[in-house]
Amino acid sequence: MSSYNTESLTSAFKSIAEHWADSELRVAVWNAAQIYLKPFLDTSDEELSEAVNTNFQAPFKFSRLVLAAFKNNELDEHGKRGCLIFTGATSAIRGNANLSAFCGSKFALRGLSQSLNKEFGINNIHVRSQFICGIGIGLTLIHR
Repeated sequence: MSSYNTESLTSAFKSIAEHWADSELRVAVWNAAQIYLKPFLDTSDEELSEAVNTNFQAPFKFSRLVLAAFKNNELDEHGKRGCLIFTGATSAIRGNANLSAFCGSKFALRGLSQSLNKEFGINNIHVRSQFICGIGIGLTLIHR
């Protein structure tokens, strides 16, 4: 079982900032998912924890790092500071059989994206969920 934690995310950000020291972070994409396709009563506490960590807690922590970086940016030619995107799936809108841990945590991520967009939109920072078909693993940071 792998787990994202504050230290590993902070370390990744530090490495990226050192590598692209002369760049501003303008776009960040959280594109990780943990799915257990199994009946609700068969989903273990460990599987639930892993799904919640990957699909909600880690992007919550990732958001803190990204949004702090965006707030330091000057406005670009379009009057923006940055855009944070979370990938999701239809499971963030409606539940489905055998996907309770995945759906529940993706619902939470969609709520987080909406809340952050309301809070940081006034700072010219855009946060959104983007539904895609398929699963991607990892995170992507784009520097300009």
